[in-house]
Amino acid sequence: MTSFQFSLLTTPPPFCEYSAGPCDQTFESAPRSEALFLYPSDPKIIASTIEEAVRQLRGAVAGKKWLTWRDLGVSGQIIFCQVCKALRFTGLVVADVTTLNFNLLFEIGCAIGLRIPVMPIRDTSFLKDEKVLANSVS
Repeated sequence: MTSFQFSLLTTPPPFCEYSAGPCDQTFESAPRSEALFLYPSDPKIIASTIEEAVRQLRGAVAGKKWLTWRDLGVSGQIIFCQVCKALRFTGLVVADVTTLNFNLLFEIGCAIGLRIPVMPIRDTSFLKDEKVLANSVS
C-alpha cells in the first residue's frame, strides 16, 4: 500500500452516505488492530464463541491487538461510524457469515471497498440460513 493510499484510509472521507455530506468523525482516537472481528450478536452461542476465541488469541499472541466490534465502545453511539473508523486501521477483517445479517454484510462491503482483506468464517452446524448461502454460491 502506498503512502497516498494509506492517507486516504486514515483521513475522514469528503462524503459519507450516512451523514449525507462530509464525514463528521475524527480519526485521531481510532483503534488500531491486527484484526477486527465482526459478527452478529445473535445467535448468542456463536457470538460468545468468537469473543472467547479473541480472548484466547490475545493471551496467546503478545504484542498484537485483536478487536471485536464490542471493543469499539459503541453504546450510545452510531455503531457504523465506529466500525468505519476501526476498519481503516486494521490489517484484516474476520467476519462471521453464519447468519446473513444486513449490517454485517454492509460492513464486509465497506471493508472490501477500502481494500481491507476479509476472512469470512461460518459455523456449518448452524442451519438457519444454509439454503440462502448454498443458493448464493451456486
